[in-house]
Amino acid sequence: MFKINFRSNSVLLFFTALGILTPFLGMEMLLTIANTVTTLFIKTLKTISLPILFLSLASTLTSMDSVKETKHIGQKVLYYTLTTTAMAAIIALFVFVFITPYLSPPAEAQALVAEGKSYLQVVLDLFPQNFVEPFASGNAFGVVLLAFGLGLSAQFVPLEQKHTLHKGFEALFSLFLRLAESITFVLPIAAWAFMTELVVSISTTSTTSLTMLLLFLGCIVSVNLFQAFVALPVLLWKNGISPFQLFSDVQKSLSIAFFTKSSSAALPFSIDLMERKSGVSSKISHFALPLCSTINMNGCAQFILLSILFSATYCGLPITFTGSLFWLVIAIFAAIGNAGVPMGCYFLASLLLTSVGVPLVFMGLILPFYPILDMIETAVNVWSDICITKITDKRLKEEELVLQKV
Repeated sequence: MFKINFRSNSVLLFFTALGILTPFLGMEMLLTIANTVTTLFIKTLKTISLPILFLSLASTLTSMDSVKETKHIGQKVLYYTLTTTAMAAIIALFVFVFITPYLSPPAEAQALVAEGKSYLQVVLDLFPQNFVEPFASGNAFGVVLLAFGLGLSAQFVPLEQKHTLHKGFEALFSLFLRLAESITFVLPIAAWAFMTELVVSISTTSTTSLTMLLLFLGCIVSVNLFQAFVALPVLLWKNGISPFQLFSDVQKSLSIAFFTKSSSAALPFSIDLMERKSGVSSKISHFALPLCSTINMNGCAQFILLSILFSATYCGLPITFTGSLFWLVIAIFAAIGNAGVPMGCYFLASLLLTSVGVPLVFMGLILPFYPILDMIETAVNVWSDICITKITDKRLKEEELVLQKV
């Protein structure tokens, strides 16, 4: 039986508190160590994130069978996945637009701004010159294109070869996931380092950084709660499903997702509860839930979009209407390609910012608080997975009844 590890959360809080106290000790060596840790941590994220992004998409796409029934189920799951993810990102964008008048970059922001690219140039850079170039240059968009290209092309090769490709991508994906999970063991040290630098930054500049950070945290929590308790229940009601009953059926799975910060960890519990308590057929639960745990990331879409928009604003870069729509679309598809593991959204947001020359200063401010955000986002992601699975099951059963009457 899976056990919830409360001790790791306590350790993380301890090191975060330690980071708050460190600058007041007056030891320059500790500040140097903190800076070194943050630099190495960000470099490590960049190193493993692109392969995870590519392999997650490639393994998912090559797992799709061409059987008519599977395609029919998959189409419904993908439709509701796109619907809920787009809905989550649009909610986040509306909140950002609403609070934009209250945001102002710190006085030293101009020193942070790198030479940026026009959105047209970013679109042109989506198309890599060769297979290696996107990985070498940190071009996350190019990596997504390569993954989609290979995954879709795999649908037209012999079935045996496609299964071989899927097993290869899945094995490599599992390997990189283990590597990513190993980074979470040093997360308390990273939280200490980033919190130390945050306190130093606040103590040497104006309070603008703290104000923007608090606004960001408030926005992330608000949009996640709105998605969980308003948007998704309305979608369930629209499809004739009681959100209260469904929530009651699966609350154990949601609790596990919250405390473990992993959609994958909650998956076996979700499958069991959906079949045993909610009456979902095993055929649907065994197909839809694993697929959703990989591609349906409502909370991640909101985090990616808001962290990018806030980071750009923090660095003094203007956010135009066209730019907002551009990042809205990117956040939706990046979230779909995200791995259901701790820190996945943070990795992707950092990569996307790097791709367009935006410094990761604000991402450093977020990191000490991200584990708490990750707990909320993961629970929202799993709740969305469950909603999609229930709706898909209900729709397919209704279609079967219609066919039987005919």
